[in-house]
This record gives sequence, C-alpha cells and structure tokens, in this order.
Amino acid sequence: MLNHSTFNIPQQQWDAAKAEALAVLLAQAQAKVKRPISYSELVSKITRLDLEPHSQQLAHMLGEISEETYKSTGVLLTALVVHKEDNLPGNGFFELAKRLGERFGADQLAKLTYWTCQFEKAIETYGKKT
Repeated sequence: MLNHSTFNIPQQQWDAAKAEALAVLLAQAQAKVKRPISYSELVSKITRLDLEPHSQQLAHMLGEISEETYKSTGVLLTALVVHKEDNLPGNGFFELAKRLGERFGADQLAKLTYWTCQFEKAIETYGKKT
C-alpha cells in the first residue's frame, strides 16, 4: 500500500495540504447549495501542494481523509468529490468503502445508490456549521 512518503513529499507539507483539502470538503458540506465538488475544483483550492485531479497523490490523500472521517463518524466525507464528466466518484471511492466493510452490489445502480446515500450522510453529518 502506498503512503505519502512514497511520493517524496515532506510530512509537514502533506499534512498542510491534507488539512486544506479537508477544510474545502467541510466548506462544501456547509455550503448553501448542496452539490458535489469535482476533483479538478478541489485541487484548484489546495495551495500547499501541486496536485493533479486524477493523480495517485490526490487519490491517496482522499483515501486518508475517507478513513479518518469514516472512523470518527461512519461517513465517507469524500463522497462529496466527483468526476465532472459523470458527476460520480472514482472507483477508488467504492474500493475503499468495501475495504472499510461497506456492502453494496457491483452493478452501477447499486454503486449509485450507495454513493447517493453517502453523499446525503456527508451533508447531514458535516453540513452543520460549528
């Protein structure tokens, strides 16, 4: 399994970029208009690290955020992040969910239903301003 040191990124820089990504996702959950954010829009808001929308680095960062939010709330906050082409999360989202013990079918309808549920839970759980 990859870890951020695989990418030769200093710990402090990685942590700062991940904190930025988390803040963007929390702001997205709390926004007046409840909508997903695209991978490209997310990376454009991360200034501490130059990330590409479909990079392994971003996937790994989102995986870390997913594991942390799932552990604390049972909700995948990263359900808010989608491809702008089809408005759905990438396969990594579903693979991680299964590794965390979530159960849903392999067909597109089952994945869409699962993602919709996680998106709504993320808004409900993280959408409250603190």
